[in-house]
Amino acid sequence: MPFHDGLPEILPPREDGVFKSTFTREAAKPALLELLSDILDRPLKDVKIRNNEPPISDVGAKREVFDINCLAEDDKSQYDIEMQATPMEGDKGENEHRHIRNRAVFNLSDLHASQPGRGVRYGDFFNSYQIMICNYNVFNWENELVERFTYRNERGNQLSDITTAIFIDLTQASKIILKSVAEMSAVEQWAVFLAKADDPQYRETMREILSQKEGIFVAYEMLTSISADENERARFRSRRIWENDQAHNRAVREHEIAEAVSSAVSDEREKWASVVADKDARIADKDKSLADKDARIADKDARIAELERQLGERK
Repeated sequence: MPFHDGLPEILPPREDGVFKSTFTREAAKPALLELLSDILDRPLKDVKIRNNEPPISDVGAKREVFDINCLAEDDKSQYDIEMQATPMEGDKGENEHRHIRNRAVFNLSDLHASQPGRGVRYGDFFNSYQIMICNYNVFNWENELVERFTYRNERGNQLSDITTAIFIDLTQASKIILKSVAEMSAVEQWAVFLAKADDPQYRETMREILSQKEGIFVAYEMLTSISADENERARFRSRRIWENDQAHNRAVREHEIAEAVSSAVSDEREKWASVVADKDARIADKDKSLADKDARIADKDARIAELERQLGERK
C-alpha cells in the first residue's frame, strides 16, 4: 500500500529500533539464530531473548533498550547485539571513535560479570559476546567486514577467548554488493541486507539473496510487516525527529561554544593589544629620552673639543 508520511516504503533495518523489532519477535527467531550463527561462523541450535521489552515512548530517556540480549540454549553462551547507525556524540576528529570502542568493552565486561559467580569454578563460566553492528567505520586501519577481539599479548598469544568483542562494518556492503550473490559469504549477505534492504536500487540483488538465505527471507518478511505497521512507522518517525533534535542541539551548542571562544579570543587580543601599545609607548618615551641624552652628551663632547682646540692655540 502507498504511504504518504514521507518515510521510505521499507524502513531501514540498520536503525536501532527497527533492527530490534525485526529480530526479537517470536516468528523472527530463525532469522536471529541464523544471523548469530553466520557472525560466529558456527551453528547455534537455539537462542532465548532476555530483554524483549517494547521500545519506550520517550526514546531520549534510555537508549540502551534497543540492544538485543540473548542466551544460547545449547552452550549457555550469551550475546549482546547492538546496532549503531550513527557515531556516538564526541566520537570525531582525533578521538578515533574511542567512545564506541570503550562502550563495547564496558558492555562486554558488564555482560560477562552478570553471570552468577558465587560457588562457580572460574573454568565453568560461559562465553560472552558483544556484537556491535555499525553503519560507519570505527577503526583507523584497513578493516574487514567482521573484526573480532579477544585477550592476546603483543606476540599474538591468547590469554582467553571467554569474552569476545565483534565489530561489523556495514559500510563494507557498498563494495560487497559489486560481487555476484553467489560470491558473497553468508555474513556478507547479511551486511547487504542490513545496509541496502530499504534501497530500491538493489531490489534485484535482494530478491536473489532472499531466495538463497532462509534467515534473511524471514528477517525481510518481518521488516516488510514492520514497515507496513502504522505504529512502527510512527515510532520510527518519533525516533528520527528526536535524533534530528539532538543533532540540532549539538550543532547549537558547538556554535555557541565557538562564538564564546571567538569572543574570548577577541577580548584577549584587544586586552593584549592595549598592553603592547602601552609598553610600546613607554619604550618610545624611553628611546626619546635616551636620544635627548645622547644629543646633550654629543653637545658637551663638541664643546670640550672646542675648548681643547682653543687651549692648544694659546700654547
